[in-house]
Amino acid sequence: MKKVLIAAAAGALLFSFTGVVFAKLPVLQINPNLVIPTPTPTATPSLKLINPNLIKNLGQVVLKYTNKRGELDNVKVTAKDATSITVDNDGTSVKVDVTANTHFRRKFWGKSDIGEISVGDSIDVIGRWTSEDKTEIKAVLIRDLSIQKRQGVFFGTVKTITDTGFVMTTIQRGTETVTLDATTKLINRKGQTITAADIQVGHKIRVRGMWDSANFTITEVTEVKDFSLPPVATPTATP
Repeated sequence: MKKVLIAAAAGALLFSFTGVVFAKLPVLQINPNLVIPTPTPTATPSLKLINPNLIKNLGQVVLKYTNKRGELDNVKVTAKDATSITVDNDGTSVKVDVTANTHFRRKFWGKSDIGEISVGDSIDVIGRWTSEDKTEIKAVLIRDLSIQKRQGVFFGTVKTITDTGFVMTTIQRGTETVTLDATTKLINRKGQTITAADIQVGHKIRVRGMWDSANFTITEVTEVKDFSLPPVATPTATP
């Protein structure tokens, strides 16, 4: 007990001589709600390829209409040469390019060719545009609505004889002008060969050929059959 009192007294004496005050140091407090943001990494830009079909010349991106399917409906022919046809499409002149792969059809879908097309005809065109302003098209199919021709068979009566054939009155198609050529087969009702001179006014006939409904003609005639030949023998009355 004496030792404790002596130590306490010694401490008090030391404090009084030095004048040093020992204070309690503050403890650093960290706010648990404080969040230090994580830096966002900068995104690396990605490279995107440009469709080469959208590029014209050197890096100029344009809307590309070329090689797109195109149609022209009921347009009028204004000019024609061996490899192209020019048409008027609602006031816009359009060049129709013709190739070896272009198909030609008449109004009734009979086969045709560029030689049958005339200035002023109305045509339909299906193909692919070869210009972005749609003023030129490569034709796949051209249908001439003005060539109203089709293969047909016609029955009727010879009305008049002409230098190139005859005019016949048909049962359903009115009066038609028939043109014969060297390839036309002429036969009677028995299938026997006859000549053009054998066909006379009033004979009942059948004609196979190309009918032009606009011009009332039958051309490219493959066969004429005359049912009035040979003449039917008149029975002789028995006395």
